[in-house]
Amino acid sequence: MRRLSKAPVLASFLRSSARFAEILKAPKTVANRDSAIKRFELTFELAWKSIKEHLESLGIVARSPRECLEQALSLGVISDDPRWLRMLEDRNLSVHT
Repeated sequence: MRRLSKAPVLASFLRSSARFAEILKAPKTVANRDSAIKRFELTFELAWKSIKEHLESLGIVARSPRECLEQALSLGVISDDPRWLRMLEDRNLSVHT
């Protein structure tokens, strides 16, 4: 069976990030709010999975979003910014609500 090739996660993250930025500039409506929440969730998922792929290329195994963020912070891959952990908390809250 032939396996379908996937677009690199980083490229998907960049596209998703641009679409998320677009919706944040859109008029404030209930539909746009709902769209922004879903785009945030997707963009965050792609962000941590991009980090995970990078860590794997370095031989580092990190299975959860929190592990990926902690490893990336310790290696200086991402800045030591409290917003990363806030985004993780917000993502967990929105996904489970």
